Amino acid sequence: SLRLFCDVYPLHWRVRIPASKIADSYQLSRWGGDALPVPFYGTSEMVTYNRATVSRMNKSIILTCLILVVHNGCDGLQLFPQRPQLKTKHQLANRYPIFLRQTPSNESEDGKQSSENNPLSFFESVVHQVTGDTSYKFGDLTKKTLTDLTGKDLEEEGYQFGDISKNLANQAGRVVTGDESYQFGDITKSKLAELEKELEAWKEASTENLNAVPNIVAQTYQGLTPKQRKEILVWVIRLMAIGLLTFGAVSNVCSSVVLSMAWVRTSLQVTAAGTMVPILPFCVDVATWRTFLSTYTAFKLFIDPLLLVINAGAALLLFLRYVKCIGTIEEKWTPKKMKEYPIFSRLFALGAAFTVNNVMVPGILLLLQMSLGGCGVRLFSRI
Repeated sequence: SLRLFCDVYPLHWRVRIPASKIADSYQLSRWGGDALPVPFYGTSEMVTYNRATVSRMNKSIILTCLILVVHNGCDGLQLFPQRPQLKTKHQLANRYPIFLRQTPSNESEDGKQSSENNPLSFFESVVHQVTGDTSYKFGDLTKKTLTDLTGKDLEEEGYQFGDISKNLANQAGRVVTGDESYQFGDITKSKLAELEKELEAWKEASTENLNAVPNIVAQTYQGLTPKQRKEILVWVIRLMAIGLLTFGAVSNVCSSVVLSMAWVRTSLQVTAAGTMVPILPFCVDVATWRTFLSTYTAFKLFIDPLLLVINAGAALLLFLRYVKCIGTIEEKWTPKKMKEYPIFSRLFALGAAFTVNNVMVPGILLLLQMSLGGCGVRLFSRI
């Protein structure tokens, strides 16, 4: 088949005509021609054109005849659209300004890409014409910017994450300190070094002081006479005993309070059940006694941690009073014959203080509280 191309906007129309019907192919274009007339309908005839006829006839009339023939189904003719031909690269390049046109490449034929095939050469040629720097390669501006920001030669050292921040910190540190050799972290390193020196000095001083205390005590003790050493030893033992007695007295008082609370709680439970409760818990039945012990154990579990703190604080506050109490017993209540022997006198004072403060006072408080609770006096009615 011979082809006749009609350039109709926006598509090309390709018409195939058998070789027996037409002797040549022509490219008909609407550019600059007459307007296409309205298609008409009538009897179809086989239309043949030769070169002379095409040169004389109006292009739009020829196109109309072709449409008419194909519309009426003339045998041997086909009409279908075809996309327009793309413009060549040289035709497109002529539409750009001179400074944007691509410069022909002078590369050799040993395997290097030409400027037409390299997408970066166009941008490089534009930079060459604008800046006048013919040695520019794509990426030089970015490399120069990173070199200025990081202060490193990227070709040799390469870029690492954080180089920009380090360089800016170095510049700020040099401005503040006035030291051109300043590097990031020098201030922190110097401060840490000073702190380490101070800690070492404090450690040495503390070690010397801690070692000095035993040395001073040992030297002082060695410089004493045997009698003085004996008196110091007795005095230390006496203070330790007084401290234990003070803590024991406070602990006994607190325990008496807990026992009283447990007994009052038991009496309330038993009375609510309709059973008479004696004044003291020595004459109760087995069931009441079990209730009392379980209640006391429950109180101890919850109150003991708090009582430990109270005992320690109260013992510190009452220590000097306990010492004064023992001194009073030694001076006024110790028999005259026993005063001739200081050790026995001190032991007697400690025993008397223990009996009064650690046994009698807590016991009296316990009995008083339990008797009041058993008699129905609701001292702890909300327990």
